[in-house]
Amino acid sequence: MMDAIRRLAQSRSAVLGTVDRDRGVHLVPVVFTVVGDDRIVIAVDSKRKRSRRLRRLVNIEADPQVSLLVDEYDDDWRRLWWVRVDGSASVLESVESTIEREHRQRYPQLEGHALGPWIDIEVESISGWSAI
Repeated sequence: MMDAIRRLAQSRSAVLGTVDRDRGVHLVPVVFTVVGDDRIVIAVDSKRKRSRRLRRLVNIEADPQVSLLVDEYDDDWRRLWWVRVDGSASVLESVESTIEREHRQRYPQLEGHALGPWIDIEVESISGWSAI
């Protein structure tokens, strides 16, 4: 499982899955930061959006169970892998300054953007697969 955690931490983007009771599963691409072995944070940035009341946030408030998927596709199928994290999420207005700083260092494209709210995922399980 250490290989799955390493791949997760090195990945630059993921797909976040939340549950919308009326519409089913809602998927959205996200950037994230791994905090320790059991926490992942995702910031909502100030880039232009249709609304600040994003469906992913509404869904988490109604049902905190989420999945996060990272994967690597290659035409050489010997290089394929994926990692899925299942957990319980909450929406926070802010995170510790050290976490925000680490997130900004990981994604310099966020310079000049306000961050928050944050999705804070408590990791409950990690699964994965690799062709090698």
